Amino acid sequence: MPHFIEQNGDPQIPSPYSFPNVTIYSFRLTASPSALSDLCKRLNIGTPERRGFEYRPILPFVDLEILHYPWIMSEDQKFNSGWSTQQECYFRIFVGRYDYTVDGMVPAEAAVFIPYIFVSNGWSMFSGPELVGFAKVMASFSLPNSEMAQTGRQYPIRVMTDAFEEYSKNSAQSPCSIEIDSSQVGPDTEEVPADTIWPWGVLPKRLDPAWLPFLQDRTRFSTVQLKQVRDAEQSEKTCYQALIHAEFDIGRMELKTLPAAEITILRNDSLRLEQELGLMGETLQPLWQYTANCDLKLGKVRNLFVNA
Repeated sequence: MPHFIEQNGDPQIPSPYSFPNVTIYSFRLTASPSALSDLCKRLNIGTPERRGFEYRPILPFVDLEILHYPWIMSEDQKFNSGWSTQQECYFRIFVGRYDYTVDGMVPAEAAVFIPYIFVSNGWSMFSGPELVGFAKVMASFSLPNSEMAQTGRQYPIRVMTDAFEEYSKNSAQSPCSIEIDSSQVGPDTEEVPADTIWPWGVLPKRLDPAWLPFLQDRTRFSTVQLKQVRDAEQSEKTCYQALIHAEFDIGRMELKTLPAAEITILRNDSLRLEQELGLMGETLQPLWQYTANCDLKLGKVRNLFVNA
């Protein structure tokens, strides 16, 4: 394999990364199981025989989270030349890897899969897809400031990114918004449930017990992402396609409640979030919501499967 040609100013900064004092706004949404199963097809690339495993959804939810990173730093001494800050929004689902064995399909690992992610930092937008497979899109953010938080005002939160409202040669690209506002009808709680484990949340009682051992660790979790590069000459094909496995460490976690919220996603043709994630309703009412403050590290990254 040829060496990567380094260039000054290249935003592709490799892991490991450190993210101290991250603030997270977390909202759990009900989702269609069939839509989540369709999303998992993005992870089941290649043939089953070569891949040796299969991903399926294990929790019937989509989590919408808004994050503020005061510091993003590389822990590689070669690239540890400073820090940056970032706002981020993503929709994540929870998937399980079943390994093929002579005894059938065996649960092997639970992971987070993030099919949609929006960021405010240009370097992060390049490093994420090129290195770890996070398909990032640039966005702008309106988040509560410290003064609002002190008075108990946590909303509104707005994320704006460019999209096409309809596919047409006469359609101009325009802003698409994800808006989180106060709700008068949504559920409100006085405290975060004691059995909440970020990122898994509160586990449903009907969860397959085979997955419980994988969801109890409060100190780490893994992600799996599809990384691919479109071929320049044959645009319907890829010149590289792989599943990337990354390990995150949680150094500290503090959870607090949030007031009831409602979420509105502007409908458009080029970013069909509600349809592809299987979200229910015009205005989404989270099952619950909370804030988290934590220290994160992204450590080991590996190629789980290369579809050569």
